[in-house]
Amino acid sequence: MSKNLFLFARICCVATLMFACDDDDKKHDNDEGGTPAGAQGGTPAGAQGGTPAGAQGGTPAGSEGGTPAGSEGGTPAGAQGGTPAGNPDPNMVCQEACNALGDCAVSVCAGYEEADKQRVVDGCVTTCQGAPGLAALFNQQETCEDKVAFASNANPDFAAACMGTPAGMTGGTPAGSEGGTPAGSEGGTTGGTPAGMTGGTTGGMTGGMTGGMTGGMTGGMMGSDLPAPVDQSGTIAVGSEATYRFETTSEVVASVSTFGCDDPTSDAYDTDTKVYIYPVVDGVRGDTAIASNDDISYSGGNTCSAFIVQLPVGSYEIVVEDYSRNDEIQYNLSVVFYQAAVTGDVCNDQSICVDDNTDCFDGVCSSNIANVGEACNDRLFCVAGAGCLDNVCVDGTPTVLSVNAFSRLNGADTIISFQFEASDPDSNVDSFSSIRLLDDQGVELYTRSFGFFGSQTTATFTDTYQFTVFGQNLSPKSIEVIIEDNDGNASDAFVADVQAYPTNLPAGASCLDNAYTGTCDTGLACSAGTCIVPAPECPMDYQTMSLTELRTGFWSYQGDNTNTPNRAVATCASSINEDVIAWHAMPGTYTITATPVEPNDDLVLFARSYCGFADARFELGCQDEGGGGDLETITLTIDTEQTVYLFVGGWNSGDEGSYRLDVIDQAAQMTNLQIGDMCDAYATCATGLSCMVG
Repeated sequence: MSKNLFLFARICCVATLMFACDDDDKKHDNDEGGTPAGAQGGTPAGAQGGTPAGAQGGTPAGSEGGTPAGSEGGTPAGAQGGTPAGNPDPNMVCQEACNALGDCAVSVCAGYEEADKQRVVDGCVTTCQGAPGLAALFNQQETCEDKVAFASNANPDFAAACMGTPAGMTGGTPAGSEGGTPAGSEGGTTGGTPAGMTGGTTGGMTGGMTGGMTGGMTGGMMGSDLPAPVDQSGTIAVGSEATYRFETTSEVVASVSTFGCDDPTSDAYDTDTKVYIYPVVDGVRGDTAIASNDDISYSGGNTCSAFIVQLPVGSYEIVVEDYSRNDEIQYNLSVVFYQAAVTGDVCNDQSICVDDNTDCFDGVCSSNIANVGEACNDRLFCVAGAGCLDNVCVDGTPTVLSVNAFSRLNGADTIISFQFEASDPDSNVDSFSSIRLLDDQGVELYTRSFGFFGSQTTATFTDTYQFTVFGQNLSPKSIEVIIEDNDGNASDAFVADVQAYPTNLPAGASCLDNAYTGTCDTGLACSAGTCIVPAPECPMDYQTMSLTELRTGFWSYQGDNTNTPNRAVATCASSINEDVIAWHAMPGTYTITATPVEPNDDLVLFARSYCGFADARFELGCQDEGGGGDLETITLTIDTEQTVYLFVGGWNSGDEGSYRLDVIDQAAQMTNLQIGDMCDAYATCATGLSCMVG
């Protein structure tokens, strides 16, 4: 995982920040000025004046970062006490570390005797259970002297008690403070229990260790050097910019964002910002941005900006501008700062673990990579080659189990179609990384480097695939298939024979509705996976309508296919929401036209002799002109009296709606009509005359 992407994920976790990665680089300059990978972020949810919770963005389920549901303080869901996969029980680690401290306190400290040992251990355990990361740091000390020095440095009252000085009397400094910082204050202790409670020595250990060690190590190490959060709003004039300048006295991670662009209640609604951060040297802003961002999500309607960047000690200036610099806009700027922590450092909600593949577990920056067999979730990621299945890392290599392949010629082209069965333990395989056609000697005839067959939803699945080799008549004897998952894991090559495509499957034979594995014999059709003798009538749930004959040889129907179910597959175009109109046709030649009422609707018109079957043999005609508002027209020649089923659908979502369907018998079509004759689109006036209503 890239460092900046990891920082993004970590911020999502520790501060419940909400981001939406920039998925449309509509202006091709979202990374201007060297924006780090992953710096397409968002606005912290809950930040003062920030993006409201539930706005565009947020940490997606299953994505990197974010505190898992059901966890406490960032503890990985399902992990015992938040322990990273493969780590020891933190309660046991605390107990062992505190037992060692008790022994060392008795052997090294003049102020502690054997009778005090258990109280020392109890106070230490209370502290450690609140911040288990302290045990990891404590265990790095090798000798008793080092261990006692570590505890003494963390807590002056423990040091005083160790030397025999009354608890709480170290130069008047309150227990758990450093340089006089009150226990429990910012940059001070977590707890703040005064030393001296529970009787002198015990108070120095229990109260002082709980308030002082936790506060001195956790609060004192984090947050004291962070710049204050920023919440700045205002107006940016045409061609101008808004700026914010700040300094850092330690390395920090900054989350920078504008907000309100997608909030109708905000003054910044429907604005389009661009945000940069520049270094400042000797009071002068540099020429090259360290990071920048244009849109959080252009397609999602959020044209505010956001990024996350790690900054060394120095001076910086944030710049906000209108994207085009041609509009006056209102803006809202939020900046939140976090301490940068490396592997082994104590971490909390004011810090970000900045090393690659680390996160904050039990108060310490630790690896977030889990091996096969270990727990995984949206903060613990499986090692390369493995996938997370039911919160456990499993070998993620997919496997091809079977392939049933067919080849047929279509003019100068070769069509290859096949059905295959495969498995993938973590259910994220959706494509082929290689398909090769081989001759009878195993020599390659053709190779296809990629093919998408759709997202897998179960560990073992069956699917179909078809492709055309244009301009070549091939006779492959075998096919080699390799599938690949989203983690880059590829299956072993699976080789299967290629059969001649059958066009005469008998009644009762297995078939596919898409005809990839063959077509049923003449007079049969594929229904529910079996070749049967078809019935021409529509299924009961089709709610078939009928044409009205307005005059001899002229039928019409006014319809609306809004919210009609997807019922059929056309050969000439995709189609949705089809109305079905039954028309009893006598032998003859007919012109059939579908006209949309709305000028932007794109209709699809097709006709069948057998209503419920997608087999191309039963399709009498199909037309999609390809543009909104176009008339769709097909011409049918009917040889025998029959019922024709006319389907009127939309090409895509939003194309459904009201329409008029007209059928005209070309033999009954009238032309050269004179003044006073009834006329319409199919009964036309003589040259020089017009058809007028009324």
